[in-house]
Amino acid sequence: MRIRWNHAVFALALAGGAALALLAARAQQPRNTEPREAPAGTRRDIREDTRQLRRDRRDIRQDARHLRAARRRYGKGSPQALAVHRDICHDRRSAHRTRRDRNRDVRIHRRRVARRL
Repeated sequence: MRIRWNHAVFALALAGGAALALLAARAQQPRNTEPREAPAGTRRDIREDTRQLRRDRRDIRQDARHLRAARRRYGKGSPQALAVHRDICHDRRSAHRTRRDRNRDVRIHRRRVARRL
C-alpha cells in the first residue's frame, strides 16, 4: 500500500496541531508570581509574621467597630451583626495561628544562635 503525498501532509498537520495544542495548554498554566516564603526561623520570616500579626490585630479592631455599629443599627442577633462576629472570630484564629508560628520561628532562631556560640 502506497502512502500518498496528501496523507503525509495530513499526518504532519495533525502532529503539528497536537504539538501546538500542548504548547498552548502549557502557556495557559498560571505561573507562581509570589515571592518565595522565607525559611522558618530566619529574621525575615519573623519580621513577616510580625507584620501579619499587626494586620490581624488591625482587622480585629476594625471588625469590633463594625460589630458595635451593626448591633446599634440592626440589633444584637441580626444577620449583619452575626456575620461581623464571624469575621472577628476568623481574624482571631488567624492572629492565633500567626502568633504561634512567630513564637515557633523565634524558638528556632534562638536555637540556631545558641549553636553558633
